[in-house]
Amino acid sequence: MAWNATHYAINYMDFGFVKRGFIGSFYYFSNGSFTQGSLLLFQLSFIIFFIATTHYFFYKLGLNKSFIYILFILSPATFMQFGSDLGRFDPILVALFMLSIIYRKNPILFFTFSMIGILIHEIYVFALLPGAFLLYLSDRVKLGSLKEIFIESIKCKTLYFLILSILIVVLFGSYELGYEQILDSFSKSNLPISYIEYHTTNLTGEPLKVWTRSISDNLFFTSNKLTFNISTIYMVLVYLLLLIYLYLIGIEFKKPQYYLILISSFPMFLLGTDWGRWLAFIYISIFVIFITTERDKAAKIKNKHLLIFSLYGPLGVAGFLPPVLLIIYRVYQLM
Repeated sequence: MAWNATHYAINYMDFGFVKRGFIGSFYYFSNGSFTQGSLLLFQLSFIIFFIATTHYFFYKLGLNKSFIYILFILSPATFMQFGSDLGRFDPILVALFMLSIIYRKNPILFFTFSMIGILIHEIYVFALLPGAFLLYLSDRVKLGSLKEIFIESIKCKTLYFLILSILIVVLFGSYELGYEQILDSFSKSNLPISYIEYHTTNLTGEPLKVWTRSISDNLFFTSNKLTFNISTIYMVLVYLLLLIYLYLIGIEFKKPQYYLILISSFPMFLLGTDWGRWLAFIYISIFVIFITTERDKAAKIKNKHLLIFSLYGPLGVAGFLPPVLLIIYRVYQLM
């Protein structure tokens, strides 16, 4: 809870223009003071917003009464994932992703939703933006091959505005005064004492370095975690299960839009260690593209055996076991 709360304490007013400061600024203006009660309500509002947006998205596609809607809701990558990891910005990022697709015919709205996603969390660039942009592009030109996608992307003016937004966050979004200054600001704030102690005592400010690390620092930090161990094997296992599940739904990975999502999502695994979250983003991005571009095919899916996959979730964050395996593990410990 203390780690997630940090993101709401970082805002533009106290720290200047910093990455991930958008939500903290919104929380600052809407609440004024930082309290556990207001923070919890604020975080729950993200889930409510995600639920409402998801229903609206499926309603706009005419799939709100279909079996594919149930599959999405019960998937370990959506409601269970966000509920088990309450406080992160992920549900609002996915909601913005859906809204950008719903209103992709309007360039201004598409860019606005995308830009807000980038300001909220830079992971949006690799997690969800590629899928949204492919759908945005396919509404304007015919995309039949990888070459056509590349050529038409270069011609698209919106792409350059998106790149500019990304560069602004990357080049100017770091807090140059260092994480020690963030710690000092926290100690003088009205944050709960337990939250301050979490950063000053237990982890000596390590989580706060996310605002001061460069891309090269992140690559070095993550590369040390990508070793041959149980967590890495678990990540690969879930990734394979994810691909099998999507294949059983009816997704043809030979189509450019799907394997481009897999390729564009790869940098996430080099920039951060929350592998379960990255896998959830991949699932959502591919799933949403599928039901948007192949709506009639998605509407015909009736195989209830696909719900078995839901027993595996939620994906959680790095190293967390899914509920079924966790129960087995706890029973084993009691024996």
